Amino acid sequence: MNIRAETDKDKTAIYNINQSIFETSTEADLVDKLRVQANPTISLVAEEGGKILGHILFTPVSLTNHKELKIMGLAPMAVLPEYQRKGIGAALVRAGLDQCKKIGFGAVVVLDFFPLYDLDLVVNTMCQKMHLCVLNYKKTIYRE
Repeated sequence: MNIRAETDKDKTAIYNINQSIFETSTEADLVDKLRVQANPTISLVAEEGGKILGHILFTPVSLTNHKELKIMGLAPMAVLPEYQRKGIGAALVRAGLDQCKKIGFGAVVVLDFFPLYDLDLVVNTMCQKMHLCVLNYKKTIYRE
């Protein structure tokens, strides 16, 4: 399996993955909008044998009274159902967090939870190693 940056030729597969995982096309449509409106974005795919198995997107977010903070939002993330629970989601998270750190972001906000994915454990472990702060809408997962 290869984790790489999305290319233009991946857009249809990414849309289809997001649409197949979530109950509506809202997340798939959101990815298309954020590609145009957000900068920078980190949009990664998991690929094997030319097939896109999963996708993750990170986009900048800001706090009203703290515009100087460099924070990325993680959402959405989707892996084809038949490939879930095989480490693809974790690999996407790891690669995405690494990219966030490389471009100078010090925190990541997890915008939702994934019902089939132990996100707290994976993100907590990775962020401790990478010295990032990760927050979600319910609690701080990790902060150094």
